[in-house]
Amino acid sequence: MYHMNRTILITVSYWILAVTIIAMILLSLGYPFALGLLMGSLFLPGTFIVKFLLPKALKEEGSKRIMSSVFLFLGVAVLEFLLIVSVHIWISDHPYPSIAGVLVNPMFVAVVITLLCLGDWYLSGYLSRILPQDRTVTFISDRHKVSLLPSEILYVESNDREVSVVATEGRVFRNKTGISQWESILGDDFIRIHRSYIVNRATITSIDKEYVWMGETQLPISRKYYKSVQENYPA
Repeated sequence: MYHMNRTILITVSYWILAVTIIAMILLSLGYPFALGLLMGSLFLPGTFIVKFLLPKALKEEGSKRIMSSVFLFLGVAVLEFLLIVSVHIWISDHPYPSIAGVLVNPMFVAVVITLLCLGDWYLSGYLSRILPQDRTVTFISDRHKVSLLPSEILYVESNDREVSVVATEGRVFRNKTGISQWESILGDDFIRIHRSYIVNRATITSIDKEYVWMGETQLPISRKYYKSVQENYPA
């Protein structure tokens, strides 16, 4: 719990510092500091959208990956434009400066969001290295609340509308959460190998062109995910 609270404190501090830096930039453009903080916070919705959706877009293959990324950034740019313009319309009756052209410049918005995401990704990686991972994954199985450490989960298997969470000691838990949502919940310690399977990276002992091996257990690899699996675990 101590490490989790420390992680939350450091992460929140990062975002406060990031918004403050943006406010300082806007201060040089004539914005009052308080209004600069408000404007800086408007970049957070777009940043969080990119943070959570860009990794999924990058998992697509070929031109589909490029198109998904482009549409994501275009959508975020439109969202940020609407947020910034809406706030300036709201404050138009106050003696504040008119909207700065740089704030509605798509390149400026893209650069700010990219820097915020990069900073968050580097911070997350740093925290995962220096702090033990004591978080638990909580879900409902057969109307009962289940909490597991990520290290206890071997793999997640999708079967039509139901998934099975296969854990250590032969435990299997049924759950209604979609496998794509499980992919987001479990994070980078797990890897998608098939439309029906997500595997704990630490449990993989070897791979070949058709299967991932976890000791004596084998799970199929689909062609869609084989390349990403191979990059992490060369055959």
